[in-house]
Amino acid sequence: MSDPILSVTGLQVSYGRVEAVRDVSFEVPVGSLVTLVGANGAGKTSVLNAVSGLLRPRQGVITFEGTDVTKWPAHRLVKAGLVQVPEGREILGTLTVAENLTLGGWHRSNSAMHTKVAEVYERFPVLFERRKLHAGALSGGEQQMLAIARALIAEPKILLLDEPSMGLAPKIVDEVFTVIEEIRQTGTTVVLVEQNARRALAAADYGYVLETGEVSHSGPAHELLADEKVIEAYLGLD
Repeated sequence: MSDPILSVTGLQVSYGRVEAVRDVSFEVPVGSLVTLVGANGAGKTSVLNAVSGLLRPRQGVITFEGTDVTKWPAHRLVKAGLVQVPEGREILGTLTVAENLTLGGWHRSNSAMHTKVAEVYERFPVLFERRKLHAGALSGGEQQMLAIARALIAEPKILLLDEPSMGLAPKIVDEVFTVIEEIRQTGTTVVLVEQNARRALAAADYGYVLETGEVSHSGPAHELLADEKVIEAYLGLD
């Protein structure tokens, strides 16, 4: 594995007295796709929210490009190139598709933002076709594409994706994973949180399995896919 762009060590996250993440450590090499998988309630989203600055961890160290960013707020991390696509997409339904995309470039110059929006429209033609529609009128798959496209406007060095296939039809899930691979092929590092563990591991270079707030298994993704304990506990038997 190459040098990590992101390193998380001894992460603990609590909600009041409830400990959601106990002691999670992982590394993400530059240009890789790393996935965090596990059952609902395992702590995956809490990990991502702590890394992206939406939650302040109770303990632990988060390092991005060699800098300790544990206490950085989310907007500062976005400017630095660490961008999250949240669970549930969180698009602004009363704004148009174009307005949602523009918000993705809030920290950039108008010329740079408009250039990136044009690039995104080329990658997602359906968003260009629907650019004047309210985002709430889009299908679930289109809303997921909009959420990913909005994040790409910020030109992330590392993209955190939280449950991008949630609630989508199988055909649309295929399209989402194709987009994720295309993003990765452009050189953007990807961290993928996904309940569909088999699909996520098949797409990833390296995987971490979370169980009740801790890493229970980790290793190259292809090895986890072949691990009998992981198959039985998380992937199901064919």
